[in-house]
Amino acid sequence: MTQSFTVTCTGKKEITRDVFELRFTKPDDFEFDPGQFVLIDVPLASNPDDIQTRAYSIASTPDEDELLLCIRKRPDGRMGQWLNKGLEEGTEVRIQGPLGNFRFDCENNKDCLFVATGVGMAPFRSQISSALKSGNKQKMDLVVGMYSEKDIFWSDEFSALAAQYPNFSFNITLSDPSPEWNGEKGWVQEIITKISDYKERSFYICGNPSMTKNMKQLCLEDWNIPKEDVHVEGYI
Repeated sequence: MTQSFTVTCTGKKEITRDVFELRFTKPDDFEFDPGQFVLIDVPLASNPDDIQTRAYSIASTPDEDELLLCIRKRPDGRMGQWLNKGLEEGTEVRIQGPLGNFRFDCENNKDCLFVATGVGMAPFRSQISSALKSGNKQKMDLVVGMYSEKDIFWSDEFSALAAQYPNFSFNITLSDPSPEWNGEKGWVQEIITKISDYKERSFYICGNPSMTKNMKQLCLEDWNIPKEDVHVEGYI
């Protein structure tokens, strides 16, 4: 049976033009595995009694004191309106969880490729940080696709991990960069094939449905990656 908890919002921060970090208190008896998600009660801005749940990956690691969620705001969406007109620091919220099977496979010793678009990085912040801090020596590459420089977030945090742990690398590719952009350009699917041993890796894929669907097809049908080495979480 799924557990429910009442948590308090301790932080709301807009980190790009449409992405928010939300922080909540973490109940003492709330335990989760990196990669899992929670359901959060989201009231309708015009009618607080009208409540629906929304699913968000837990971006914090199990050893952090707070729960961190990373949310893309759609202005006309239920969550977007609540962010604008209801949710503030101090707001109490009901969550359910943890839920989901998008876990890091600690028994698999293969090197890993983490592939994300936008807020699909959320579970990877938890998974990668936890694995590296636990002493995991597998080679790990995180490849993130975004539209433009205005959409980049968490780059400093992941770059710091890459500087600290030689077995981890962080790569951003932009599909619509400015002329000044000197990094990778194009879709994440195109960048993956530049990694020499990508067909020997275990894949973790999270982000928009079109990317995750295409990546899953490439892994299983074109690159012959074993099914047990392809882990997918699609965001709506």
